[in-house]
Amino acid sequence: MADGKVTCACGKQYTWKPELAGKRAKCKCGNVVSFPAQRPGDEDAPEGFGDMDEIPMAPPPPPPPMAGAGAPPPPPTRGTMSRGTMPKSGGAAAASTGFTWNWKAALNALFGLGITAFGVFEYFRIAQMEQDGNVHFTGRRRAFWNLLYGIGGKWAVMGLFLLVGISMIIGGVLVMLGKKPASDGD
Repeated sequence: MADGKVTCACGKQYTWKPELAGKRAKCKCGNVVSFPAQRPGDEDAPEGFGDMDEIPMAPPPPPPPMAGAGAPPPPPTRGTMSRGTMPKSGGAAAASTGFTWNWKAALNALFGLGITAFGVFEYFRIAQMEQDGNVHFTGRRRAFWNLLYGIGGKWAVMGLFLLVGISMIIGGVLVMLGKKPASDGD
C-alpha cells in the first residue's frame, strides 16, 4: 500500500482517492478491496509531515556568473552592426531602413501595378466607345462591366481597378517594410 495504491489479492492496483477513504469496493475478480481512511504511505510520515508532497517547491536559484565574464555588451542600436554579425538580407541599408525582401509581397505589388494599369486602359477604352456613341460590352464579363458602367460610368470602372490595384501595392510594400505580417498562404 505504498505510493497511494491499494492492491487487491489478485494483484490489481487501485489508486487511493479522498472520496474512497474508509470505503470498500468490489474488484473485477470478485474480491472486496478496502480503502483505508488515510492515504496509504501517510502513516509512515512523522507528525506534521503528511502533506509534504502537496507543498509546491520553489524554483532553484539562478546559476552563479561564469568566472572572467564581465557584464554582457549592450545591444546594438538601430542602424549599426556589432562586430561579427551579418544582417539577414539587404546589407547595411536593410539594417537602417527595416526593409526586407519578400518575393510574395513584391509579386503582390507587381500584380497591383498591373491591375491599376488595366483600370486606366479600360477607362480610355470606354471613353473611346463613348466618343463613337456605341458603349456595348461583349464577352464573358459583360454583365459585370454593364453593372459597373451603369453605376458610375467609366469612372466607376477605373475607380474599382485603381482601388484594388493600389491596395495590393500598398499591402506588398507594408509587408516588405515590416509594418504588416506576411501571410503564409497555407
